[in-house]
Amino acid sequence: MSNLTRWNPINEFEDLMNRYNRMFGLTRAGEREGKAKVAEFFELVAEFERFEQFEPREFVAQGDKVVAIGHYRAVTKPTGRRFESDFVMVFTLRGGKVARFQEFTDSAGINAAFA
Repeated sequence: MSNLTRWNPINEFEDLMNRYNRMFGLTRAGEREGKAKVAEFFELVAEFERFEQFEPREFVAQGDKVVAIGHYRAVTKPTGRRFESDFVMVFTLRGGKVARFQEFTDSAGINAAFA
């Protein structure tokens, strides 16, 4: 089991808002508030996607924000189709925990993989 598999991302979040710009399914796109809803988001990602590559390549930090710029590739479990995209993830920190998370990615490419 890899470190990524054992890592539980919800431990890094406080009672936050999660905004995810993917449009392929209302259950995964949109805004969520609170640990339970954010945990649900990560569960849905694990249920519907299998990541082959997840590579943050650059980090920019200023004030209470950290921006990760990177690339990922995954297979959609329902269709078996691959997608890959660059991404930008914006984390707002408060008290050493993530208070807000936003992701920007190629939602059209991801939608196509799920279609």
